[in-house]
Amino acid sequence: MTIQNWSPYDVCYVFISSSTAESWGNDWLGEQEMIPPEARQSFSVPAGPHDIEVLTCDEGVMATAWEISYDLELEVSSPDLAPIWVINDLDTEICFLYASPEISDDWGPDRLGEYEIIAPGDVRVIFVTPEYIDAMAEDCDGNAVAQIFGIFPEPEYSWLLSDSAVEP
Repeated sequence: MTIQNWSPYDVCYVFISSSTAESWGNDWLGEQEMIPPEARQSFSVPAGPHDIEVLTCDEGVMATAWEISYDLELEVSSPDLAPIWVINDLDTEICFLYASPEISDDWGPDRLGEYEIIAPGDVRVIFVTPEYIDAMAEDCDGNAVAQIFGIFPEPEYSWLLSDSAVEP
């Protein structure tokens, strides 16, 4: 398994666990190691399906992959994308996260996928094209809990999901 870091941030934590495990386990990078921007690192993973979580030094989740049972090159971002830091300060889990160009007529695909959530107090970094973006976060019942319109993510943007971010 290889992680290619195209993000502007150092990768300080890589968690790889069996897909049947109940927790992430230990950081595969260790305390002194990191994957800097534009670098890559490979890991030897035992046979069987695994889940992967990649975090910044500030513990923002940048990438995940689930039930991987083959050689994988997980690319964190790409050289032409800009980051949006999504900070969940709500009392509810975020199960669906959408971000699309402001000129789009729809929200596009869910950025969290089938398995990922943003728990209260957690941070997720998503990468978007560097243009004006609209974004929406939904709880696990599909209710919109926060929306933001016309943000420009370069060089980066932090979106605090809080009670004041909820629009009627």
